Amino acid sequence: DERFVVAQTYDPPAIVLYPIGPGQPRTIRVEGVSLQEQWGLLPDGRTVVFTGNEPPHGVRIWLMDLSGSKPRPITPEGVNVLRPIPITPDGKFVFGVSGGLGLAGGKILAYPVAGGEPRPFKGLLDGEEIAGWCPDGQSFFAFGVNRIPMNVYRVDGKTGERKLVREILPMDRAGRLIAFWAYVNPDGKDYAYSTNIGLSELHLIEGVR
Repeated sequence: DERFVVAQTYDPPAIVLYPIGPGQPRTIRVEGVSLQEQWGLLPDGRTVVFTGNEPPHGVRIWLMDLSGSKPRPITPEGVNVLRPIPITPDGKFVFGVSGGLGLAGGKILAYPVAGGEPRPFKGLLDGEEIAGWCPDGQSFFAFGVNRIPMNVYRVDGKTGERKLVREILPMDRAGRLIAFWAYVNPDGKDYAYSTNIGLSELHLIEGVR
């Protein structure tokens, strides 16, 4: 409803709703689950998606209503969320990666929010992630993580057909090591991205004894 920003805290583990306008933050404790990362809301605006584990079990993807209801797992153990946009536009599926982190050869599957068996997901190559969804709700934008320049492709989610739509290259490439994130608007015209910069100097020291 564009009234709040959803964030998280680690100590204590909680989901926090920060009002965009006047008002006080609202904290929702995550009981029984060690919260790792909060990855956004379903389109209903009431359900948050996050990864965490219920000790002593392994990490998996969870859903929790912002009313503070008990978290509900939707994947088996060993499944991490596919970042940075893991939710389909209709809110019916959350993408997860098992057997790795996606960038390391993990298997990507679409896990139904309502429960049931996961579905295979076409279109992403090894080392790629989703940068945004197209207006048809089926096609999406894919980008290669840790690559500069960062190529963005429009991918048909049914056939896997790919088309290069943009090459993202920072104007100042000095010290640009890797690219982390990319977000593309549905029309494919506007985008945002982040990179890591590492600058260093080389010194010559003479007369060292």
